[in-house]
Amino acid sequence: VSGFGTLFQVEERTREALVACTSKSDWYGALAELERGGGMHTVDAGDSIHFWRHLLEDCPGPLNRLFSGEFSTLSYLDTSGDPNLFFSGAALVEQAAIDFGKLTGATLRRMFPDQPEHMLLPLDGSLRSLQAFVASAAASGRAIVGLWH
Repeated sequence: VSGFGTLFQVEERTREALVACTSKSDWYGALAELERGGGMHTVDAGDSIHFWRHLLEDCPGPLNRLFSGEFSTLSYLDTSGDPNLFFSGAALVEQAAIDFGKLTGATLRRMFPDQPEHMLLPLDGSLRSLQAFVASAAASGRAIVGLWH
């Protein structure tokens, strides 16, 4: 896994393998399988997964769980979150994709009115990239697994 964070488009059945994990070695074994899954769509999310998770946590409906997931390693492991991983099922991705696709650069400027424009440009680029990824996952009926360091 490169960068600070990676999002994977996975089949819904991946849920079963992840739910069965009870130890760090189980999680890392499941992650190794994900990474070997050739042909899987991924996006390098840089260090933005944590940011988007917190930004969206107060949003209504399924959007608030898009980057925190239906379950995460924080629910199963000690608070170190090693590894830091979440799973958002295909139904959640499909529902959240609609509202996530409506976010714009103007939305970001309203959310961060005190930030200079040049500070928001990277967020705007990250948003467009993530929107395309989430829309693709939703259109393909896939779940999303997020992994960050």
